[in-house]
Amino acid sequence: MSSQRPPLTAGRLLVLVLGSPFLALYGLVTLVRGAIALGRRGRAARLALGATLVCQNGHANETVGRWSCAACGSIYHGWVGRCAVCSAPAGRMDCATCGVGMPLPWSRR
Repeated sequence: MSSQRPPLTAGRLLVLVLGSPFLALYGLVTLVRGAIALGRRGRAARLALGATLVCQNGHANETVGRWSCAACGSIYHGWVGRCAVCSAPAGRMDCATCGVGMPLPWSRR
């Protein structure tokens, strides 16, 4: 049982030739967007694994210490990114020096 392909007519050849650059452009855009997203994730991972975060005013803030959870209200010791009691993710923290709120770079909020 062999299936025969339809003949390559001028119309089909024209569609193939005119459509190929758009498919190549779509593939290129997809690759560039993926590379940008990978770079952002790498930056967020580097910041999450670092010992300090810098606020907009340039003050260094420790990422490991004593924190209060906004979801369950408990006080825990550890990393700022996730509550040790209820495992709720943190979306922001206040600067210890100037008090300005800053979003955590690895949160999706």
